[in-house]
Amino acid sequence: MSRNILYRMFKPFIVWGKNRGDDLKEASPSAAVEDTFFASKQWIKSQTDGVARPEDASYMRNLKAASVQTTPFWTHLLLVTVVLSVAGVIYWASVADLDEVVTGMGKVIPSNQLQVVQNLEGGIVQSIHVKEGDLVFADDVLVTIDQTQYKSKFREQRAKYLGLLASQTRMEAELAGRDTVIYPKEVMEEAPEIARNEDRLMKARATELGSSIAALKDTSTQRQAEIREIQSRIGNLGNQLGLSNKQVKMIRPMVKAGAMSELELLRLQQEIAALQVEVSAAKDSLPRVRAAAREAENRIKERRNKFLSETQAALGETNIDISALEELMGGEEDKIRRSEVRSPVKGTISKINVTTIGGVVKPGMDIVEIVPIEDALLVEARIRPADVAFLHPGQQATVKITAYDFAVYGGMKAELEHISANTITDEEGEAFYLIRLRSKGKITGKKGEDLSIISGMQAEVDIITGKKTVLAYLIKPIIRGANRALHER
Repeated sequence: MSRNILYRMFKPFIVWGKNRGDDLKEASPSAAVEDTFFASKQWIKSQTDGVARPEDASYMRNLKAASVQTTPFWTHLLLVTVVLSVAGVIYWASVADLDEVVTGMGKVIPSNQLQVVQNLEGGIVQSIHVKEGDLVFADDVLVTIDQTQYKSKFREQRAKYLGLLASQTRMEAELAGRDTVIYPKEVMEEAPEIARNEDRLMKARATELGSSIAALKDTSTQRQAEIREIQSRIGNLGNQLGLSNKQVKMIRPMVKAGAMSELELLRLQQEIAALQVEVSAAKDSLPRVRAAAREAENRIKERRNKFLSETQAALGETNIDISALEELMGGEEDKIRRSEVRSPVKGTISKINVTTIGGVVKPGMDIVEIVPIEDALLVEARIRPADVAFLHPGQQATVKITAYDFAVYGGMKAELEHISANTITDEEGEAFYLIRLRSKGKITGKKGEDLSIISGMQAEVDIITGKKTVLAYLIKPIIRGANRALHER
């Protein structure tokens, strides 16, 4: 405490001594004066706590004063801010990815060639639905050719087809042994009379078959009756023969004794012989009659089988005819469809070669020419040989149409489809690879409308080949320079 009081008491003299010493040093520097000043200072310092304070800097030499001065707070804040900003920028540069792109110049090309619409059969022009310059879409009707001839022939074939279809159904029912026929819906709706005719035919055929089988069954029944009659006759003859033999046995002793005439014995023997002949004849006729009965039964089976086989054969022919008619009708239907000449693509009508209603179109004649307009555009661009190693089909790209400011309208997303197999050299001797990209979108205007893009428009393409950080971009020149340094001769 006393040292502080003593320091404050001598502080004015110390200031005066410092100033005076500086003046003497500037006027005529003297070691004695300096020694006196610093001796005084040392003495004063010995009377204090020996600790220099910032407020004492004015009494010290410049180097000593700097060592005790305090840096202001804003200086520290500024320094920390700068350090953190630099560190933040370095961190952002090390993690922020930028697209690596290969750039090329090119133009929009048509993805399809000029479409020429023809008609295979030709005919008389019934109506024209478009005019030159019209925008048409795929499958729109352009020209209609008179269909009367084709429709007439198709109806004729259709009627025959329905008749064969009804016959097919009826024969299938006959083969299955069904009494009723369930015809296809198209037959019942388009030609019910044909179905009724087939029903009548089925009944007539069934009646004829039934009559034939009934007659054969009668024959078989007669043969069975003959068999039973012969068997009965053989039995009766056998009984008579037995009685006759018994009478002979009874009479023979009597004839020997002279009690009866030998003529009676001979008569009985003659009867026995006659009965034996009849029995033998009846037995001989039995196999023949049985054979006739079996033949009658077989003829019934044969008649039924013949009916079924004939029906099966007719069904087979009908199936063949149906298949042939289906092919013919398909051809006629194609002709009817082709009589409406339709657009194969979306595009603009460039030329119409038929302008007269009722005029004749020759088979294979060019009727309409269409310039295709594809939703997906095709862009052809040139790429330097040094960049082609980083490209492959399927890579995503951005197409910038030079006619539309990219900053205002943006670009189109696209996909790399093709890379030429070898370099191409232009007239100036510059080599390049030719690539094709297909767009995946459109360029829209300020109001959201699709902007028109036509073949021949110039385009710049940016093909994304990978990702790289900002820091990698910044240090790339340094690394390249380091790799090339100290290699010169």
